[in-house]
Amino acid sequence: MGQCFSRLYRKHSIFAGVAPRAFPTARKYQRQLEHTDADSARAQSEEQFDTRATSNGTLHANPQSVDIDTIRDDIFDVLKAGMVGKKSEEIILPEVVSKIWAQNHHRKFYISQTWYDPEWDRTNFMDEMIQIMSILICINFRHWDRFGAIFVGHRDRRDQNLPFHLKTLQQEGFLGRSEGAMFHENQFAFCPIPIPEQEDEFVLNNEERLPWIDEPKLIGEGGFGQVNKRTVAKGFLRFQDRTTNVEPRAVAVKTLSGKDAQQGEFNNLKELRQCLSDNTRIMVNLVTMVEKSDRNDIYHIVYELAAYDLNVFLTKMRHRLRKKRHATATPERTGSANMWPGDLISESVNLADALDYLHNRLYSTKLHSSLSHNDIKPENILVVYPETTTKNELYPVGQWKLADFGLAVIKIKRLPEGPSKYLGANNTLLVPSHSQKTHRTERQKSVSNAVPERDPGMYTAPELEQETPQKADCRSADVWSFGCVLSEIVTYAVNLDHHHVKSFRKSLEKSIPADPKFYNQTSKDVKPEFIKHLSSLPDTAQKATRIPADVIWTTQCVDLIKRIVVKEPGNRLDPSDIRLGLSQIAHSMHSGREEWLIHSLPPPLNDTEYHHSSSGTYKLRPYKGSTSERERETESVGA
Repeated sequence: MGQCFSRLYRKHSIFAGVAPRAFPTARKYQRQLEHTDADSARAQSEEQFDTRATSNGTLHANPQSVDIDTIRDDIFDVLKAGMVGKKSEEIILPEVVSKIWAQNHHRKFYISQTWYDPEWDRTNFMDEMIQIMSILICINFRHWDRFGAIFVGHRDRRDQNLPFHLKTLQQEGFLGRSEGAMFHENQFAFCPIPIPEQEDEFVLNNEERLPWIDEPKLIGEGGFGQVNKRTVAKGFLRFQDRTTNVEPRAVAVKTLSGKDAQQGEFNNLKELRQCLSDNTRIMVNLVTMVEKSDRNDIYHIVYELAAYDLNVFLTKMRHRLRKKRHATATPERTGSANMWPGDLISESVNLADALDYLHNRLYSTKLHSSLSHNDIKPENILVVYPETTTKNELYPVGQWKLADFGLAVIKIKRLPEGPSKYLGANNTLLVPSHSQKTHRTERQKSVSNAVPERDPGMYTAPELEQETPQKADCRSADVWSFGCVLSEIVTYAVNLDHHHVKSFRKSLEKSIPADPKFYNQTSKDVKPEFIKHLSSLPDTAQKATRIPADVIWTTQCVDLIKRIVVKEPGNRLDPSDIRLGLSQIAHSMHSGREEWLIHSLPPPLNDTEYHHSSSGTYKLRPYKGSTSERERETESVGA
């Protein structure tokens, strides 16, 4: 963006030359609109009108009572206060501009001009040029007597024609060289471009501005880029079904640059979007926006914003954190106050279905493809709370979505010219030496409010760790990783206690040689510590059982996991079999939900509490602890 010539303008900010004022943040955005309405009513009560010139509801200012310069300065100040977004990329939304010019006090600015026609009041003709007038006020335009000739007399010089080309603005008979350059540079703040949902890249013009109404907030950073939370203004996120966001919408924006961006995640997501049709548990991008450069293009991949990832859910999900997860995800709205183990198993079914979809059911118009994720771990499973106004739609544990396809590999099963260059004939990949390097050496945070704290290789399948290059079935490796994650989900579900998951991980780290993986690094066998933990889960459920069925479903899950996490890739279950097994378990659990919730209620607010008796039933007896102690105990089980 070049240097602007306005005395009120400094590079990158149309209000930089005036006294500083804090711009409204996204949280203040709605209040800004409400204040504008209030200012409008106050202005109408204070101003003077020429009653002789007022008829048929039209407004005519009394020339003797109008100070054009004062009104112009007032409009300038209100426009400045209405700017939102990052300081170097401020925008003012059309709806805010409309509210400003709807005030009778501000309308006097153009009603008092010699070129104004009173008949225009009946058709709201001037509403077609309020953004243009706002831009002119911001660049300190002084030739308002020429406004009628420059704009009013030309049908192609309306707000709907913004932005104007620089050469057009600088033409003789338009704004001329100097003011044309100023107008060109300032106009983009008044006409932010919509963000379209689409498969192909969306190329950004470096002069245009996006409809962000807040400052970027860093929520993730790793070897391949960083992730920021941004908020899109109402109506500026345009989906493929021709709907738009009816409220400001928070999204996650992953920024990548260089060779990795060009050949990695964006291409995988593009292929995925062309194949996906009915699986909502695979997190694909809304759009990828590209800043073209002579060196390396910069990719901004826009995703639906998750509350956090599954690692946070399994290891840090205390009561206070759940309250903060998402603006629309209060415990009352999601039903999370009544979370029970069946909710976690049901979401595990959806994850297994997503994995089966990627491995076996990925179809485009003419081709059948297969995708190996190659990085399945809790950090890459995002927890999303859908925006909904339907009270009956509850999401006690959120919706879990498989995400982060930066290391994924896609094989086209039907190609006109030979096999895929990425995978072998049996969906195999040539694994390089020291294959742990294929996982990020710098931990990548997922697209959420989470902060992962573990090495990315913990869930790697044993066959991918080779001294010399060997072929490995990537899909079977995904199954191993999924089974490891499932073991942690079941560990959490038994007690709804994140401490239990942490203890499980520590037991794996105490192996010889010490490392956090689920297999022995030397023999590649499944760790005995892992098998011992799985075998202990039914006993754990027996000791802490709320209903007898807890032991049954826990045993069934353990048996299923032992058929998934096995050394030989060919002996592991297929994702479709995993989905079927989990579905049967979830179905058998369903009838016990109400009984489970009754026996898992937190201590009442009176002096009684539930206690477990030797017979396996719950009885009430006086609670002797303090209120704070009771709250701490309630938090420990994730109430």
